[in-house]
Amino acid sequence: MMQVIHDIAPGAKLGFCTPAASSAIGASGIVECEKLLAEKFHANIITDDLNAKPQFWSPTPKTMLSGKLLNKLKNLLLISGVGNFGGGYYEGAWEPTPFLLAGKSYPAQDFGKSVGQGSRPYDSFIMPSHTGVNIFLGINSSPEASSRSCPSSNPKMTMALLNGHNEVLTSQTQRCALFKLTYFNSNSSAITARIVVLKDGTEPSDQSLAVKMLAQWAERSATRSVPLRYNTLGGASNSGLLGPRSIIVAAVDPNTYLRNRLAIEPFATSGPLRLNYGINSSGDGLIRFPSPQRIDIPGVVVPDRFMVAMPSSGGAGYVMRPFIGDSAAGPAAAGVAALLLSAHAPVDQISELLKKSAYPQGRAPGWNSRYGYGLIDADKAAVMAGVLPEERNPSAAHRENAPASPIHRFRPSPAFLHEQTLAMAAIHGNTTSLTEIQKAADAGDEGGRFWLAVYDQKTGHDAEAADLCSSAAHKSEFPPAENCLGTLFYRGLGVHKDYRAAYIWWLRAARAGIPNAAFRVGLLQAKGFGTATNLVDAYALMLTAKTEGLRNPILATTMDKIRNRLSADDQRIAGNMARGYVSDPSSIRRQRNSG
Repeated sequence: MMQVIHDIAPGAKLGFCTPAASSAIGASGIVECEKLLAEKFHANIITDDLNAKPQFWSPTPKTMLSGKLLNKLKNLLLISGVGNFGGGYYEGAWEPTPFLLAGKSYPAQDFGKSVGQGSRPYDSFIMPSHTGVNIFLGINSSPEASSRSCPSSNPKMTMALLNGHNEVLTSQTQRCALFKLTYFNSNSSAITARIVVLKDGTEPSDQSLAVKMLAQWAERSATRSVPLRYNTLGGASNSGLLGPRSIIVAAVDPNTYLRNRLAIEPFATSGPLRLNYGINSSGDGLIRFPSPQRIDIPGVVVPDRFMVAMPSSGGAGYVMRPFIGDSAAGPAAAGVAALLLSAHAPVDQISELLKKSAYPQGRAPGWNSRYGYGLIDADKAAVMAGVLPEERNPSAAHRENAPASPIHRFRPSPAFLHEQTLAMAAIHGNTTSLTEIQKAADAGDEGGRFWLAVYDQKTGHDAEAADLCSSAAHKSEFPPAENCLGTLFYRGLGVHKDYRAAYIWWLRAARAGIPNAAFRVGLLQAKGFGTATNLVDAYALMLTAKTEGLRNPILATTMDKIRNRLSADDQRIAGNMARGYVSDPSSIRRQRNSG
């Protein structure tokens, strides 16, 4: 976690605490860590990854104590990225509806109505062949009650697993605050399974009753959630920390894109959350809400899959591995928050700034259950906070301030074109041409060095090609060399593969009017490699490259695919952008979400 934060905010002072280091391992131990970091280390931002098992009652003792800490320390921001329970958790107030089972009518939990949808007296899922499932049911009406408590005052509840014909596969009847139902599908084919929760109809109604359920596949190697239709929470243990100085985030895969948005990680926290209880005004107890309170989580989504050093399986040394899930998204969001805080953004506004500035990922603006308010956007949040000036379009600046500055567009000179001819001949074995290029390169001619790099790359000398292109790009800002570096970083030739570096170098070359670089920047934006996915910008850049004369079969195919995903308005916008880029390539703007 600290590696991720340091990568994003290298100037941040970092501290770490784990309750495993003390005798207090439970909720109080977790909060003691938060208290230690806030009061002794003087932390302004705390992010946690402490959710070893799902919490049945929200707020949990941990969140109640953390909320009390937030009330005490006004300069503290809490960020939670824990979760990864996917869609296997359900929570709702008791909403009875009649259900007929084995010829007898029972009051059953109306799962659909309890989450604001149409009436449905069961939840359902597909159970593969030779697969087991564990379903936990919490039925106690008070969160302080012990899960082992089964007093006669508790309501008598039945949880049953049915097949698609409402025939009982297995069931249990208990008065316990928490009990488990287990079933194994020994059939050779998948079945439709239905979960019903029934209450003894002879007992009085209990207005304070809440139903909480967790369904997980019975596996030894891992814990995976069953995709419940009416899931209400992805399992975030900080679900009670939902004020202006806290935020819950979820993870998206930065290497994917689908209809101009990143793909949500399948195990990421989802919402909304519905709370039956809340922290009282003094912060030392709970109050029952008159009706379940809907809380929209996650707040934003954050890319995961950071490469971090992890202990090797042999126990000696470290290996670089991807850090995946909400546990990676949390510290990434904390790094962005640290940058905003260092720029003097008010701590009590950071959570709201991250939501308002997020790059939309859903079909419509606003919050949705998977992406929250969208993809985190540090630059836009800083602009909204007033700590970063809004970027101005260079073209507009030229129009407003006469005389206009000249546009530095790369134009190949006759010497450059001659060296290109020599390089092609050298690649095909002409030693005389190779000698001429080497002489030009040795004399400091940038074109000669660039074409010698092309020769080296084509003949398998990737490291030498990288050295030549890097020298010309860094020292002389030679656009063809910048384009070359982008290619080498993208393909991992002579350098470590790095999509972010490829994006930056191709962007520099594109701003100098290199058509192939404009196409490559568009390709990265279409795929979300090294930058945020933006199909409109991607299409505009590819249209620019085509207008500038680039003929590439991949360009044509990719443009067709993107065009099919864009609306007529988006295509019009991209066309206008492309005309501006052709007129002034230096106006091509860097994605604010890059990286």
